[in-house]
Amino acid sequence: MARPLSFDPPEALDKAMRLFWRDGFAQVSIQCLTDAMGINRPSLYATFGDKEALFLKALHEYRDRYPGQALAAMRAARPGRAAIDALFAYVRDTYTDDESPAGCLMMRTIAEWTKEGPVLDFLRQFKNELSDELRQAVVDAQRAGEIDAAKDPDAVAKYLLFTVKAIAMEARATGDRAHVGALIDQALKAL
Repeated sequence: MARPLSFDPPEALDKAMRLFWRDGFAQVSIQCLTDAMGINRPSLYATFGDKEALFLKALHEYRDRYPGQALAAMRAARPGRAAIDALFAYVRDTYTDDESPAGCLMMRTIAEWTKEGPVLDFLRQFKNELSDELRQAVVDAQRAGEIDAAKDPDAVAKYLLFTVKAIAMEARATGDRAHVGALIDQALKAL
């Protein structure tokens, strides 16, 4: 009979997610993980799998909590330009929050991860989901007269996706909410 867990798996996963978010995958050793999570190696492996499996679980947790909430904010603010504004407000507020590591774990991962497999598949899937949401927001905004209807909605959505990524990286570099907000304001004037 298996012994009951002496730790809370969701809490341990949160600690791992924050460690990966702050330091990236490559810089985090198993020892760093066990220390941060407050568990031993056998418990880590038995509960979460190897380091890459734990990292993928951490990415899913991160996606649900942060980018997933950004998508929810967009969907709640629909239709039109309000959805785009809601996304960027969420990004500004979340990626410069003093309670969390600056920037975006997914963007950090894109910058460091090169191995084909589940992690890149996950990142690509989310990129496609966000691209689709942005495109729909642009189309809705064009219908409402908030964005010039002559602009290619795919090109505008790609511009917005690029801008979100750049903002996430700038938030990571500076952690400065006012600075990030000013960049967002300037970028959205192009619409």
